[in-house]
Amino acid sequence: MADGSIYVGANNGNFYQLNATTGAVQHKVFVGLRKKLSACSARGFISTATVAPDPVTGVDTVYVGGASTPRPARSSGSAASTTP
Repeated sequence: MADGSIYVGANNGNFYQLNATTGAVQHKVFVGLRKKLSACSARGFISTATVAPDPVTGVDTVYVGGASTPRPARSSGSAASTTP
């Protein structure tokens, strides 16, 4: 949770920014899906999200490791970013 938003990943490969009070979807980013393995079904996330300062700007950023490539899910304020 950061700045009044909750961040959560789903098995469909989407990463969601939800309003902490209402639960409304504020933004979503597709991070990809990992191919199905023989022992388990396909999943879209390889890590838990974390909030940390951007190393260049110092702005709090939500990071998540997805099936495609790790990237920031939110670059500033409460709006999500799809910056690769």
